[in-house]
Amino acid sequence: APATGWARAHALVLLPRDAAMHPRAQTEWWYFTGHLHDASGHSFGFEMVTFKFQGLRASDPRSPSDTGYRLDLAITDDTARAFTSQVDYILPRPGAAALSTSSLRLRLAGGGGGMAVDTLPGPGLRYRLRGSLNQDSLDVTLATTRRPLLEGGQGQVPMGAGGSSYYYSLTNLATWGLVREYQST
Repeated sequence: APATGWARAHALVLLPRDAAMHPRAQTEWWYFTGHLHDASGHSFGFEMVTFKFQGLRASDPRSPSDTGYRLDLAITDDTARAFTSQVDYILPRPGAAALSTSSLRLRLAGGGGGMAVDTLPGPGLRYRLRGSLNQDSLDVTLATTRRPLLEGGQGQVPMGAGGSSYYYSLTNLATWGLVREYQST
């Protein structure tokens, strides 16, 4: 079914539109995790997460920006029992951070790595993830195989005095692509 067919009556989250960054939202995150297996049975895990925080100057008036980003990247080689990860905090500056407000399109570059997420054309919700940390890299495509899960049925989670959070999950994604590991000799 096309992504536009996933707009439910009375839903507060409408996809694919709401996968993009919302400029007025104080905090947003995009979280991708998955597993890949090659033909020989080698198993890998990955995590690629972006957080957007607004209101930094309220807690530190000297902050050079009111918006900041956090980039989390991790690759696990399950078979070799090896794990590599990187966390970077990034302030907006040319070449360091770009987030789209019209589709899910993220670009972040930190001290130890970088990432890109792009919405792909076609039916359903499809994304290409590219990430690098140290010498390792990831290039995978994800495609929905079932409808998005809207938290609470409408995509809204009450947060008490703090208002509400809008939340959805894409589960059971078809995933294919490459993991490259630096092999020291």
